[in-house]
Amino acid sequence: MQPLVITLVYGLSMAFGVFWVLSDHRLRGLRERALRFSREARQYAGEVQDLYEHASCGYHSLDAEGREVRMNRTELDWLGHRADEVIERRRYRDFVTPETHAAFDDAFRQVLGEGQEGSAECELLCRDGTRLPVAIQATAYVTRDGFQYSRATVFDLSERKALEARLEKQALTDPLTGLGNRRYLVDQATMEIARAERSGTPLALIVIDLDHFKRINDAHGHDVGDRVLQAFAELARRVLRDGDVLCRMGGEEFAVLLPNTNREQALQVAERLRATIAATPARLGETSEEGSLAYTASLGVTLVCAGEATLKPAIKRADRGLYAAKETGRNRVRWQGA
Repeated sequence: MQPLVITLVYGLSMAFGVFWVLSDHRLRGLRERALRFSREARQYAGEVQDLYEHASCGYHSLDAEGREVRMNRTELDWLGHRADEVIERRRYRDFVTPETHAAFDDAFRQVLGEGQEGSAECELLCRDGTRLPVAIQATAYVTRDGFQYSRATVFDLSERKALEARLEKQALTDPLTGLGNRRYLVDQATMEIARAERSGTPLALIVIDLDHFKRINDAHGHDVGDRVLQAFAELARRVLRDGDVLCRMGGEEFAVLLPNTNREQALQVAERLRATIAATPARLGETSEEGSLAYTASLGVTLVCAGEATLKPAIKRADRGLYAAKETGRNRVRWQGA
């Protein structure tokens, strides 16, 4: 009997030992898996946080009063501030330029309202004094307790705005000479006519046509003709005064708008320009060996009359003066009154 009991006890001990070993191994496996999952979760959370902080766009959250409760590193870097200077200390509106306050306010009201989302294009005031154009798209985070905070994505519009400015400039610029084109002249005339009306100062106009330009093209080719046009533009920029608006109307015809300039002054400017053109042949290349070509110009001068809302009547009068200059021998300045 005793050997049987000993054998039974021994067997139970062995079984318990095996069970304990297996259980301990399983527990170690579970602990290792738990630790691995924990490390992976922390790594994933870190990656998500890194993506949030260093995204190519800005992120921020605002409370109901518009104060920042969170802002990512990207947007903080744009603004030039540290998190401890901004979070729970500043209202986001403080960074919006006064000119774009209305757009921001309207969008934030929409986020707080029933729609719970809003968007706006604004400019942000950065610490270094620069202005950053941005687009903001925001939604509300709402629970059963009501509005908690906004969640906004902010996109840098600098490149888009720069492209728009370049395209706008191209639309207003003559590509050959770099001068303003006819559309630019019309835009400038609208502003200058309004300014002249307010101040009671005179506004003059000169129309210029390069003499015998068709002969230049026919005899020397269009490349030389283009160089003459460019040479005239360079020369006229030097001769004209600051504030005078020089534009290419088309072909070999140019116009100059002269703010705060009376008849006598306009005629003096036109004569100085005519004489300088006649005395300054156009260089046909970068070096003197490439030669030069003499040319002249005829000019018509007039004033923009009180009550004229556009430049069209003045252009017609200046054109009549220009034709008179050509009919009397070219290389002349002629006045044409109303």
